[in-house]
Amino acid sequence: KDPLFSNIKKIFFVTNLITNLPCQDLLNSLDEKHKKSCFQAKATIDYVLENFFKANVTNLEVKNSKEYRNLKKEIEIYYSTKEAIESNPENSGLKNSLNILKQKIATDSEPTFRQFIKNRFFHNKSIIDRKKFMRDNGWFIELYPICDIKDYKVIFLTTQKFISPIDTFRRVPFYAYNDEIIDNSIVFIDEFDSTKTVILDQIIED
Repeated sequence: KDPLFSNIKKIFFVTNLITNLPCQDLLNSLDEKHKKSCFQAKATIDYVLENFFKANVTNLEVKNSKEYRNLKKEIEIYYSTKEAIESNPENSGLKNSLNILKQKIATDSEPTFRQFIKNRFFHNKSIIDRKKFMRDNGWFIELYPICDIKDYKVIFLTTQKFISPIDTFRRVPFYAYNDEIIDNSIVFIDEFDSTKTVILDQIIED
């Protein structure tokens, strides 16, 4: 353990393009124990699409809700469209449909589902009840791993994510750049000039 970093709470890697994040390179060089200290803070929609069918939603109230059913139906259509594109990669119409559908899920059905979860299991609930819901519903963390961002040492995120509200369900959404989560931390900013402009514009706007 390098004493130089002993007092560093977290390390943030920020870049404009997600493809510039060295997340996979770092993970490949670490053992299993240290891999668990790294987290890539993707867009909410990316985690939901990635993990929806892997996450085993066992809560019957959630599964029977219209919000869950609507989200499930649209994600099923999303993956059906994606499979059609794999069979017909030159079809620009299908690709356009996929982008439109992803945007609809990101701005409509997923936020509606998330709000249902908040209203039912988080709003006006004690900290103990919130933690119990998370503990008893492992699928929830699979869909929204950002909830545990405070537990990670190394965090990779795009500039847009860095300057957008982070919603952990545990508290009011916050901005990483002016929250206590960044205290005693190191922030590495890739392509500093262009990234700096984006960040400063957002800070001024806020």
